[in-house]
Parts: sequence; C-alpha cells; structure tokens
Amino acid sequence: MYNVRYHIASLVSVFLALALGLVLGGLIVDKTPTTSQSSLVTGLKQEFETLRADNDNLQTGMDAYGNYSAAVTKRYMGTMLEGKTIAVLGLNNKATELAHDDIVATGGKAELVDLNFDKLDMKNADAASTQLITQLKTSMNATDDKDVVAQTLVLEGGSKAKARPLTDALIKDGVLKMNDYNKFKGVDGVVNTAIDGDRVDTWGLALTEAFKAANKPVLCASIFQGNNILAERGWKNELSSTNMLSTSIGTYTIAAVMSGADEGLYGTMEGAKAVYPPFK
Repeated sequence: MYNVRYHIASLVSVFLALALGLVLGGLIVDKTPTTSQSSLVTGLKQEFETLRADNDNLQTGMDAYGNYSAAVTKRYMGTMLEGKTIAVLGLNNKATELAHDDIVATGGKAELVDLNFDKLDMKNADAASTQLITQLKTSMNATDDKDVVAQTLVLEGGSKAKARPLTDALIKDGVLKMNDYNKFKGVDGVVNTAIDGDRVDTWGLALTEAFKAANKPVLCASIFQGNNILAERGWKNELSSTNMLSTSIGTYTIAAVMSGADEGLYGTMEGAKAVYPPFK
C-alpha cells in the first residue's frame, strides 16, 4: 500500500534510462535517428507522462488517506489509553517525541524517560547510583549491572512502590531524566524508542525486557521508512515491535499493544504478523 508510488517512480526511471540509451545508441550508429527510433522515443515519452500522472493521482490519494486515517484515529481512538501512564524510553530524539504524541492522542499520559547510561560510572565510588547499585548486587546476589538496574527500576516503576531510591539516584547523577517525576505514580506499559543512529541502546532494551517479564505490555517502535533496527532487534528478543511509528497505523498499534493486544511484529517488515493488531 505504501510502496506503490516508489514502484511507479522506479518504473519511470527505467523508461527514462531506456529512452536515453536508445537515443544515444542511435546517435552512435547513425547520427540521424531512424523513423522507428523516433516513434519509439515518442511512445516512451507518452508512457512516461502517463506514469507521472498516475503517480500524481496516487500521491493525492495517499494524502487523502493519511488525513482520513488521522481523523479516524483522533475521533474513535482518543480514549484507548485513558487512565494509563506509559513510559517512553528514548535518547531525546524524534522517535521519542512521536511516541509521546501518539500516547497523548489516544488518551494516555506519556512519561518520557531519557536514558544516558554513559554517565553511569561504576568506578566512581562517591556517586549515589554507584553506591546503591553495588549494594543491590550484593543483596540480590547478582553480578550484571544491567539486570540489577532493570529489575529494580521495574519494582520502583510500579504504582504500589512507596519509595524509589535507585530512580532518585540515577536522576541525581544525570543517568535518567523524567519529564514529570514529581507527579510520577508508576507506569502501565513501556514503549522503547531508544536508538542512536544504527545502534540499539542496550540499556533501553534491558529495561523493556524486564518490564515484559513483570507482565507489563511493551513495544519497540521504529519510524516508518526509517531505520528498522530497533523493531528487528526487539522482535528477535521476543518483544512486540512495529516499524510504523509516525503514521496513524503506528498510533493505533501503540494504543492497541498497551491495551493488551496480542504480542507480535507489526508493520511492513518481512515476517510481520500483520500491519497492525486486530480490532477488538
């Protein structure tokens, strides 16, 4: 559905290349093109004009479809996430902003969680987060920093948590930043958008996996027609994923998955279960 116009554009390119090749070939063999060559070039030009008109019509139709689907999403899906707070894990990029807007558009509250684990210095014994993580590793009989942090943040991210010491420490040390932490009362699901260029943020992935293990709905979201690496990696790790972020289909997919839709890979990627979760 979304790739038809690109298919037409590629056909146009092929016709243009063929026409140019025929003309140049005719000039090499005979500087004066034959009548049959001229007719062929004329026919190709006419075909090109037809394809260009079809492409313009397709673009108009796609714009109309986009406006319609956005209106339908706003009108009929505006309360899907009402009463839910969804954490958006990100690196303060465009994908994070898009996911935030989708959650708000479907009635939810988005808690932006900017990740900067490069600032987590476990060799700095004076840092509040380092001291706490060291204590947690001992009490949990664990050795992996990511696992300890992820599991603890899941517990602190629950609505029944009476205190959030690790979250407080990570925020103090600049490792985490949350947009509305003073009013934070826990999250009902997680959308992971944490990608830096062609690199998936491993801390974001670990947090997403930990929330799934705690039976929270999670989704790894890549921007449509962008880099699918996060959606690919997420699904490889058995996390629901989509590559439709920035479209109305992506908006619905986030709301549906956060509301309990079946797990799966959704979008236009190879192996996708469907473009979007089924309506219920």
